[in-house]
Amino acid sequence: MSDDKWIPVSKKMPKLGERCLCQCRANILEVLTWTKDGWYQDEQHCYMDGFVIAWLKIPDPYMEVEE
Repeated sequence: MSDDKWIPVSKKMPKLGERCLCQCRANILEVLTWTKDGWYQDEQHCYMDGFVIAWLKIPDPYMEVEE
């Protein structure tokens, strides 16, 4: 499975502690962390079960190549 494809949460979840780009209901995109207690934006903001519909691994940052 390619790392640049959206993965439905109904098919597979990320590793615990992994930060992901998440597609939420109403076409909202958020960077969230998957934990044993659910999806978290930070320590105070948790997304309720069923709000995230798919996720994508965050790619490595762009690195400019000097020629």
